[in-house]
Parts: sequence; structure tokens; C-alpha cells
Amino acid sequence: MRLWHVVPRRPLNRPLRPDAGRAVSLAFNRDGTMLASATGDGTVRLWDPRTHRALGQPLRSHANTLLSSGAFNHDGTMIASAGHR
Repeated sequence: MRLWHVVPRRPLNRPLRPDAGRAVSLAFNRDGTMLASATGDGTVRLWDPRTHRALGQPLRSHANTLLSSGAFNHDGTMIASAGHR
């Protein structure tokens, strides 16, 4: 995963690297201070987009499931994730 400057179309410092699997869905919270990534191994991880560091341990509630989407609620206190086997 990589964050980009829209203008002048260049990547920010370094890529964000999930522990395992490829990111299949990304979502920013409302104010852009947190990014959630869902990966092919069924985990959701939270990131600080300013520091490019993971926030805490991955959320692993989707064992053996390919996550396909994720979204924050309106105030950023919950994340919904969906997937299929």
C-alpha cells in the first residue's frame, strides 16, 4: 500500500506494509487521521497515515475469509468489514 501526493503525483515516504496478505480494501476515517486496510488473509489493520505506522495489533475476526470491503462509521469509532470464503 502506498500513499500519494495528488499534486505533484509522487509517493509519500515509504509504503505501508501489512503483516500478511495484500490489501484488498482501504478506508480513511472522516478526518483523515486513520486509515484501515483489509487484507487477503482476513485481517483489518489501522494505520496512522502521517507516521506510516500501524496502530495496535491487527483485527483478526475473519479467519479463512477474503475481505472485500471496509468502512468507518460517521464518527470513526467503529469499522465494518465484509468478505467471503
